[in-house]
Amino acid sequence: MGFLPSRMPSLTLRRVCLRPGIFSTLQSFSAYFNLSPNQYLALAVQRNFATASTGFNSKSIADSEPELESKSKSRSRKAVSSAEVVGKDKAKKNVKRRAKEAMATRKVTIRPQDRPPKPPGTPYTLWFSDWSRSQPKPETLEAAQNNIKQGAQIWWTISEFDKQRYREKYDGLRADYNRRIQEWREQVDPVILRELNRRRVAKGLSRIRGPSSGRPMPGFFRYFHQIREENPRTQESQRAYLTALAGRASSQWKAMSDSEKAKYNDPAKADFAAWREKRKAEGQVKQ
Repeated sequence: MGFLPSRMPSLTLRRVCLRPGIFSTLQSFSAYFNLSPNQYLALAVQRNFATASTGFNSKSIADSEPELESKSKSRSRKAVSSAEVVGKDKAKKNVKRRAKEAMATRKVTIRPQDRPPKPPGTPYTLWFSDWSRSQPKPETLEAAQNNIKQGAQIWWTISEFDKQRYREKYDGLRADYNRRIQEWREQVDPVILRELNRRRVAKGLSRIRGPSSGRPMPGFFRYFHQIREENPRTQESQRAYLTALAGRASSQWKAMSDSEKAKYNDPAKADFAAWREKRKAEGQVKQ
């Protein structure tokens, strides 16, 4: 027989199955195999279980029970397997969600030793601290504000020689701070760091960086550090010094040829490749 659609119109179903007992038998078989009567009849006709004289042969359908039952079981297994996969995925998502909620609601105690070291003050604050010790202690808020205004005016009148002494003192304190903050980043508990950053963000402050991965510097930054060593800071502030130096280094770098940049880019690429291989060996980078 030719190809028949998987679903026969209900009118055709009535014409074929209007014999006594045929339609009720068809309904019983279709319900047993979890099929609609139309689907079951179409399958029977395709398998030559229907004849032209009667339009339907119930005995032939009974002979096809093993094949239909096998297909029904296969569909049931697929449905169960799909339901199990969906259930497992949903369970995993629920576990992750509950863990995330528990982490968010858990109260984390920050001890004084858990906090990062404080950065040093500016050269001006270092000078003001020394100068304020020589002044009488203010007894009122207005007197303290007057001392601050007076100290700012005196700072602009002192010689550059005296200011340079505090700039050098600041550089030493800053180098010591950089060493201590790096040690703190390598030892801090991730839970403590997350809680510290949560509190800082709530106050509108910037986040504290975590431990450094040791990633090598690219070629431009190697060149910038060389320029910085060749041109130490003298009288200007740290911010003004770095801003001016970065602008000069950037313009010089853009004017350099590829062969001149290779002096800095080639070692940077080699160091980066070695660093990446090390991270792969430690399992911290995907293969």
